[in-house]
Amino acid sequence: MAAIKLYGSPFSLYTGRVRSYFIKNGIDYREIAPISQHYEDHILPAAGGRRGMPTIDFVPETLAARDAINELLASENPAAGSVAQRFAGFANFEVKGEAMRAEAQPFRFYLLKRVQGEYEQLNESDRGDVTELLERCDMLPVMETKLTRDIGRDNNLEVWC
Repeated sequence: MAAIKLYGSPFSLYTGRVRSYFIKNGIDYREIAPISQHYEDHILPAAGGRRGMPTIDFVPETLAARDAINELLASENPAAGSVAQRFAGFANFEVKGEAMRAEAQPFRFYLLKRVQGEYEQLNESDRGDVTELLERCDMLPVMETKLTRDIGRDNNLEVWC
């Protein structure tokens, strides 16, 4: 298997987190500065023209985290109003054939739900534009990803509804 290409900067905190994960898990990768013609012609358009660092596909991790959290909700059925734990098991997924494992964190879905709510409130024309962008970036599944229970906030903490 070819090394995963990690487009990012040595000074980027987020690129450093991904780099650390790859090293810790023995994943073969090659770090590339986001300045090549290939990046400009292929990677940047696939990311919707946004120059965020690092550039990797996080949809599989989000879908796997959703599944892990929904499994926890089904097995434990936490009471309404109870604090949503920071760690709800592991999300197992693949990126380019490489098996990965990350913590499933419910608070991310509290934030995602807010983004989804804004998306749903858009008028038809604007929602169409956003949908088109998300499809070009292969990120539309994120807008359709939901937990089986809602998460709210109470006393500055995420809680199960």
